[in-house]
Amino acid sequence: MSNISFKDNCYQIKNCYRNLQSKHLITLFNKILFISKKVRTQSKIKRYSTCISSIAVKYIYQNYYRNQNQNVSISIIGNGNIGKKVYKKIMLRNMFLSKLHIFDSKNISNFNISYYDIIFTASSNKLHFLNLKKTKNNTIIVDMGFPSNLDTSITIKDYSNRKYYNLTFFENISRKNKFLIQKMSQNITTMISKYL
Repeated sequence: MSNISFKDNCYQIKNCYRNLQSKHLITLFNKILFISKKVRTQSKIKRYSTCISSIAVKYIYQNYYRNQNQNVSISIIGNGNIGKKVYKKIMLRNMFLSKLHIFDSKNISNFNISYYDIIFTASSNKLHFLNLKKTKNNTIIVDMGFPSNLDTSITIKDYSNRKYYNLTFFENISRKNKFLIQKMSQNITTMISKYL
């Protein structure tokens, strides 16, 4: 019931729809699409994403940059699945970007961490490469790496002028959203039955 699966399912249904020949099936598909869009809108289920990358980008955007008109420089360290999803989600938001760079965690020797306002890490690299000493004040660090990408010799308490969020923080939000979606399922069933 996540937003991604809903979109994927609608995409698959629309592709099947294009190949239909029967008027009865076309009518049925139109009704299914109409009902699914109505339910999604009325239930507000789209507010409750369970995708970690979506949650992280939305959280940072809503809590730090939604109402600001200043340029933001963002770095994503990790060019795998999560890093690419974070990049895509950032591009979908209306953020004022001065820089948006994505780096492979294995090739960050030339990476100057002090240039960025927000740093997303999404690497499964076992080396703890993120050193807070090199970040500027008020940097927002979103560590979605597993294991953590933060240099373990440095404690976050020593750098209270930086905002740090780890994978566990966003997993907790995801769990809460899953719970809310499950609670909504009864209401969604009732909504669907009204249209049938």
